[in-house]
Amino acid sequence: MTGTAGVQVRSSRALALVAYLAVHAGMPHARQQIAGLLWPESGDAQALTNLRRELHHLRQVLGDDGSLLVTARDLCWIDAPTCHVDVRVFDTERTAALAAAEAGDDGAAIEHAAGAIGQYRGDLLPGVYDDWLTEARARLERQCVELCDLVSGTRARAGDLAGAVTAARRRIELQPP
Repeated sequence: MTGTAGVQVRSSRALALVAYLAVHAGMPHARQQIAGLLWPESGDAQALTNLRRELHHLRQVLGDDGSLLVTARDLCWIDAPTCHVDVRVFDTERTAALAAAEAGDDGAAIEHAAGAIGQYRGDLLPGVYDDWLTEARARLERQCVELCDLVSGTRARAGDLAGAVTAARRRIELQPP
């Protein structure tokens, strides 16, 4: 995660917190739930203390960005134009690609799908093995594969066989047949 000035989070737990909230953007999550999810080996009080520490750090990094909504009970990620989180850009571009495809706008579908595929760089939080990540990783990979199929099929129908093959190769890299 980077802000407009290129500031990066320094803690793997802070990054996991942002990732969890970004994957579930727009939905408030109870602090107690997130603390237990990120620090399952700690007691409730210690997990909440750890969460407060990471929130303090994130507030320093994000400043007045507005992406991280914090209340006494809940945390929520809201997309803000001043903060780039690749998983959110992927989701936004994917949604736009699917809407364009549904509307029959092949050019916009390809453009948005390519934007989403470009954001997908493999496993979400590689090297982190939290339980919640298993499903999130699988879902993101599946969505990227579906976008590769969309681009490949759309390009093939338009006669752009080289573009179709490129998208098909990317799909095979993600999920070999």
